[in-house]
Amino acid sequence: MYLSGFNSPLASSMGRLFDAVGSLVLGKSKVNLEAELAMELEKIATSYLPAGQPPLAGPRRRQWQAGKWQAISYKFKIIKQKDGYTLDPLLMFKEIIGDLKAKEPKEKIAYRFHLTIAQMVRKMCLVLRKENKINKVVLAGGVFQNNLLLCLALDLLYKEDFKVFTHKNLSCNDSSISLGQVAIANFFPPSD
Repeated sequence: MYLSGFNSPLASSMGRLFDAVGSLVLGKSKVNLEAELAMELEKIATSYLPAGQPPLAGPRRRQWQAGKWQAISYKFKIIKQKDGYTLDPLLMFKEIIGDLKAKEPKEKIAYRFHLTIAQMVRKMCLVLRKENKINKVVLAGGVFQNNLLLCLALDLLYKEDFKVFTHKNLSCNDSSISLGQVAIANFFPPSD
């Protein structure tokens, strides 16, 4: 269905990716709340830490052993389009389904998924830095309410010497969109 485009609309929301993976890993086809599957995935992923890696103590922990995360993230593709890039998760889904068939622990699959999303952030930032000579990254959007994902992404970006900005006084989710719209509008003169 995905390859033919049948009942597989393109989406730019990370939330839909979490919904799809959550549905597979948690075996749920219905939810009652927005981000319910994402929160459940984070909870079980946090309970799983690969051997040799310390527990997460907070979003700015930088004590991961070099190279450990590379071995356990899922594969994905970055596809260059004429107007930007697309992150293609097809390989990730194939590996997740393989892990489910192999009866891997759901906690491990959820952790690998989070690590893969953090890797997507890292690799996309590296591509954009090379193209645009930028070294500043802003992590915003509801997905970064997920402390595990935020911690993993921050760690990977810090290791690449990015200067990373996150929300401090306002929520990183959609409730701050209107404030951002006002800030951007401030840079454009009113039209007559």
